[in-house]
Amino acid sequence: MLITLDARTFSPSEFELSFENAVLISHCDRQSWPSLYECLTRKVLARARVSTYASGTEAREMALADLEEWWRDLDIPEDGWSCYIPPQRDAMLNALARLVDIVATLRSPDGGCPWDRAQTPISLTPYVLEEAYETVAAIRIGDRQEIVQELGDYLFQVVLQAQIFSEERAFSLADVADSISDKLIRRHPHVFGPDAGEIPVEDIKRNWETIKAAERAEETLEDKLHHYATTLPPLMAATKIAKKLVRQRLIASDRAIAAEHLRTALARLDPLPEPQSDSAGGAALGELLRASVLLACHLNLDPSVALQEANEVWVRDAVNRVRPKGF
Repeated sequence: MLITLDARTFSPSEFELSFENAVLISHCDRQSWPSLYECLTRKVLARARVSTYASGTEAREMALADLEEWWRDLDIPEDGWSCYIPPQRDAMLNALARLVDIVATLRSPDGGCPWDRAQTPISLTPYVLEEAYETVAAIRIGDRQEIVQELGDYLFQVVLQAQIFSEERAFSLADVADSISDKLIRRHPHVFGPDAGEIPVEDIKRNWETIKAAERAEETLEDKLHHYATTLPPLMAATKIAKKLVRQRLIASDRAIAAEHLRTALARLDPLPEPQSDSAGGAALGELLRASVLLACHLNLDPSVALQEANEVWVRDAVNRVRPKGF
């Protein structure tokens, strides 16, 4: 289906794009285009391909981001120009297909990139972690352009890993996408099931855990705790372990007891061990950190967020101390 709009009567508040429908905007001119362009860049990927046509010129296909320069150099005819935006599903799939093709070319033994060809799933794991953290940092800052860049870097890691495994005939990117699609459908019966309907968020969380537990019926508590301890960053692992043990009532779920454990752990570091000379000092410090995480869980605080905020204050205070006066 084609939706037609007239730029002369265009209303940004009424403008919606669709994964299914194409949009044709006619009579664009210098007066109407700035607000049109602002609206489009909010709703369409800047690199999405669009087509333009003006009387006396050939139809042009270009990235949406390039339209800004194109119309400024255009000798605009009296009836303006037209802009065609394909269905966003097509634009999205074309963009993903382009990325998959580029990654395959980089890995190609015939004319590809030596660095990309030399990578293995293991050698790329530091980059997977790095890009994940940088993506989170961009989201925290709220810079949308930075978020686009970092999500792109992270998506590249996903596609590159899938490409390597597809070369080994293990699985493909399609298998990865199908796997997560199947899981999402399976764990959202209130959306995709025969009795779909609106339910409270608390029920959604409870159903999710019930379904997840059924999928992993053979997994023991020991398996789960071992998985946390060996696969996650230490602070995140400690948080998940603490929450699981409290939920299973294997440790006391009492803030006062958790606070006492923290004081006891701190006392174990007195007197302070000699630097790099006492392994017991490392164990005592680990116990102190673990007790801090447990207390945070009892206080309904996220220790990772708390430490992140403390780090930012720490850096800000340090910079203020070393910054010359007048700056």
